[in-house]
Amino acid sequence: MFLKREIILKAVLITTSILLSVFIAELVLRVVQPDTAKRFVWQPNLQHTFYPDSTIFYGIHGASNFSINEQGLRGENFETNSTQKYLCLGGSTTECLYLDNSETWQYHLQEQLNHQSPFTNHQFTIGSIGKSGCTTGENYIQLKYFVPQLGKIDGVIMMVGLNDMMKRLIRDTLFEKDFRFNRHIEDSLVNTIFIANAQEEIWWRRTKLFQLARNVFHKTAKVEWENVQDDKGEIFKEWRENRQ
Repeated sequence: MFLKREIILKAVLITTSILLSVFIAELVLRVVQPDTAKRFVWQPNLQHTFYPDSTIFYGIHGASNFSINEQGLRGENFETNSTQKYLCLGGSTTECLYLDNSETWQYHLQEQLNHQSPFTNHQFTIGSIGKSGCTTGENYIQLKYFVPQLGKIDGVIMMVGLNDMMKRLIRDTLFEKDFRFNRHIEDSLVNTIFIANAQEEIWWRRTKLFQLARNVFHKTAKVEWENVQDDKGEIFKEWRENRQ
């Protein structure tokens, strides 16, 4: 009887210690990283390696690394006040999905500007949230809801037009020439194009510990891209035929 009571006491003590440790860890994380309802176009800390087919993408050879930083940007974090910060928006021509991080036009623009920095006395950081299929409608929503989360930035660079034209051609007679945003349409787009990190309905998914674990997972786990865009880019053959 005494032994059974001692086992129960130890189990209660261990359980209490674990729960207390989890509570303290959650409390510390909330103090260090205050909870904010942020929206993201890309999952923060996302990483993936593509192997584009050079017969489809002429001039591209070898593996291409695609990564998103903790702020949800492709590129360096917008951190120091000593740099001028510019954000790029657009569709697939801004996304540069099958190009390595060091091959995108945003990266080369940043490198060229910083190469001239001895003459301009400025350092530049250029990030991107370009995503395939986005039109100026989605870009407007991104400007309104995502950009303010970055704090003060010096400008936005937009590469747009092709997706708007394609959408216009596809809709044909159904195209709304007098389209205007209203609350319902705006809310629908927000829910469609953003990933929210602090609006989970399930309580434990709103904890800082879960968010930390999810970020670690996205840093280390392989992301499955099937049914979206394949690793070699073979879907582009179909898309090019459709455009023709």
